[in-house]
Amino acid sequence: MNHAEMPLIERVHAALRERAAETRVDQLVVGLGYTAVSLEDGGSGLAYTWRGRGAGCSHLTGLEEAEGAPAAGLLDLLLSDDGLERSVGLATANAVNHARALGLPPDDGPAGALIRELGIVRGTRVSMVGHFAPVARVLTEVGVQLDVVDDAKGIGDRASFARRL
Repeated sequence: MNHAEMPLIERVHAALRERAAETRVDQLVVGLGYTAVSLEDGGSGLAYTWRGRGAGCSHLTGLEEAEGAPAAGLLDLLLSDDGLERSVGLATANAVNHARALGLPPDDGPAGALIRELGIVRGTRVSMVGHFAPVARVLTEVGVQLDVVDDAKGIGDRASFARRL
């Protein structure tokens, strides 16, 4: 499978893996709403804490030694089948990517830097997993063809969404 055929989550993991091996975890906090990871190099990242059926933060095992260890171990959780573990992996990915993100141009409004950086223009087809109202509003203002699926909010149909990807 070539790089373009890899699922997005695997491409993110591959792009950050080397950098994650070069830095260590300073602190890991799994809260009820958000998971946070800070790194010894100053990077920090947040992610939504996935709370699946009955799983709480005590569900996570083996992370007691994460602080002080290379960030690559937590980044690998990005590929887990467990939503709570993926939350830790995503927060770690955001922390590892922190320095690069700081180098992006500042966002300057609804059709701001991020929209331009991604090449999103009127007529672009955008698929969104999870309905983020402020983002959806901006994309609609730009004039994209927006397709959303959000199970928790009862928006969209997974099967038809997947066919349109």
